[in-house]
Amino acid sequence: MTTVLVPTALEPGHTSEVREGLFYCQATYRLDAPPDRVLAALTGDWDRWWTTGRREDVRVDDRGVTRWKFLPVRVTAPIVWFNIEMQPPRVDKNSAGQPEKIVLAMMLAGACDGPACYEIYAAPGGGTLLRGSWNGVRPRGWRRLATGFLGQIHVMTERRAIANLARLAA
Repeated sequence: MTTVLVPTALEPGHTSEVREGLFYCQATYRLDAPPDRVLAALTGDWDRWWTTGRREDVRVDDRGVTRWKFLPVRVTAPIVWFNIEMQPPRVDKNSAGQPEKIVLAMMLAGACDGPACYEIYAAPGGGTLLRGSWNGVRPRGWRRLATGFLGQIHVMTERRAIANLARLAA
């Protein structure tokens, strides 16, 4: 997918909170790579850039939906794993009707259940702003006792993976 995005005013940083047992977070990263290269990495082999984990049983259906089992940190495989269902990329437009971002919507199941996504924006002056979000993800089983802690581990692990992605996509 080659789409020219209008630059956004997003700033790198992150927020996270727990509300009513659900974890919400947004982390925005600046990458010195064009949006199409970032999209290629996110829709390609995650094992190339999320080097602390691995994907298993990757399947793409006839609608372009990709499903896989994801172990974000290999040593936690029996404790933290996700079944991820990622929709094909879609382009969202801003209020002026211009292409603003490419969205990769995901649904998580396994250690935690709920919606997540990656959003790819053009950065002013070149490069990409990548925002990852968990929007009301519920830990399952005993993990409910450590919702905030598991969420913070997610942000820390994702930060390292995105740094690898940035090097790969540059």
